Amino acid sequence: DQHSIDSDELVSTRFQLAASRSLSLFANTKGQEAASFVCFEIYESSSIQSEFFPHGPSDTALKVLEVAKNVCIDCAAAFGGNAMASPLTNFNDYEQDLSYTGASRMAAGGHNAIKGLSLDVARMFTQKVQIYSHPLDIAQFTGDGVVSSMFRVALKAWIEQVRQCTFTTFAYRQLQVDIEFLKYLMPHYVGQDSAESLQIQSNDVVLNAGERCENAECVGVEEYYDEAMGKVLTPLNIALGWLKEEDAAGGRGALDQFVIREESLTEV
Repeated sequence: DQHSIDSDELVSTRFQLAASRSLSLFANTKGQEAASFVCFEIYESSSIQSEFFPHGPSDTALKVLEVAKNVCIDCAAAFGGNAMASPLTNFNDYEQDLSYTGASRMAAGGHNAIKGLSLDVARMFTQKVQIYSHPLDIAQFTGDGVVSSMFRVALKAWIEQVRQCTFTTFAYRQLQVDIEFLKYLMPHYVGQDSAESLQIQSNDVVLNAGERCENAECVGVEEYYDEAMGKVLTPLNIALGWLKEEDAAGGRGALDQFVIREESLTEV
C-alpha cells in the first residue's frame, strides 16, 4: 500500500530538511558573496581623508544590492511570483523636511546632549538577530526568506569588520550614506516586515562605526551644512540626490546594476 510507505512522514521530513539546508546554504553563500565586497574594501575606505561631503553611495553598497537583485531573480525562477517585493519608490518625489537653514540648526541649544541621548536610545533598541538558522529549522521557501537571510549574513559581516577599523570623519559620513541608501531600497527586494527588521540591523553598522570614529563630534550627526551649496545635507538626501542624477543619466546610469526591471527578468 503506497500510503503505508511513509506513514510516519519520516521520509518526507528528511527530504524537507535536506531541501531546507540546501536553501539555507544558498542564502548564506550569497550573503558571504555580498560580505566579501564589504570586507575587501572597508580597510582602505575607512582611512580616506577629505574636506568634502560624500556625493553618493559607495561602490560597496551598489555591489551588495547587485547581489540582492540576482538572488531575487533566482528565487523568482525557482519559486515563481514576482522578483521584486515592490516597485522602486519614486525618489524624484521624495523630499525631506529641511526647511531650516544649517546655521539655525547648528545654533540650536543642547545639540551634543540630544545627539548623545539619541545614540543611547538607538543602542537600547538594537535587536539580537539570529543570523544563521539551526540545522533542524525549516527554511522559508520564499524569495523574501532567502533574500532576507542573504542581507542578514552580509550585514553581520559588515558589523564585525567595522569593529576592526578606525574611521575618519569622511569615512564615517560615507558609511551613513551607504546605510541610508540600503535602508531606502530594501523594500524593493523584501517585504515590509523583513525590510523593517533589516533596517534595524543596518543601524548597528553605523552605531559600531561611531564607536571607532576618530572625530567624536561627527558621531550621530545626520545633518551637515554645506557652505559651498548653502544648504543642509543629510545621508538620505545625499543618497536620493545621487539616485536622481543616475535616473536622469538614463542608459548611462548605474541603476540597472541593482534595480529589478521587467526586461531583466525576460533574460533569465
